[in-house]
Amino acid sequence: MSLILNSPSRTYEVYSIDTDASEFLEFEEFVTLWRSKMKGRFLPAWKDFELEDFAPWWGNLMVLDFYNNPFDFRYRLWGTNLAELHQLDITNMRTADLKKIGQDCLSDLAFYEHIASNVVIGRNFGHPRWVNREHIATSYTDLPLSDNGRSVTHCMSLLI
Repeated sequence: MSLILNSPSRTYEVYSIDTDASEFLEFEEFVTLWRSKMKGRFLPAWKDFELEDFAPWWGNLMVLDFYNNPFDFRYRLWGTNLAELHQLDITNMRTADLKKIGQDCLSDLAFYEHIASNVVIGRNFGHPRWVNREHIATSYTDLPLSDNGRSVTHCMSLLI
């Protein structure tokens, strides 16, 4: 594990994609599912998953689409429990959209760019900073995906 960023409300860590799933404690089943879809390839693709695969975590999942030159991302999926927690539905929003509504996403942008550039598993934890909810602790595990078999094109993340 490497610490890559520490902001006032969140800590961002990265792990080798070969890190044993048991290292992720409550996320072990999620990481094991992700690994089962690799099937000897670089990374699994988003299309390798079925909705039923995520039944234990419905509402707690987000999926990001990555864009390059310059790096950016879009929230393809923002689970209903995430929307309730953050009091904001950001499905289909990009970082520029978030900035327009006053949301600071620079730390997230740097973190996801690191995941995409270095092909690593991410983990971030802390408190929701978008709303006055410092009393709630959150933890996410972020797993890279590749639709082209060569680079990280997406990331799926789970809140526990």
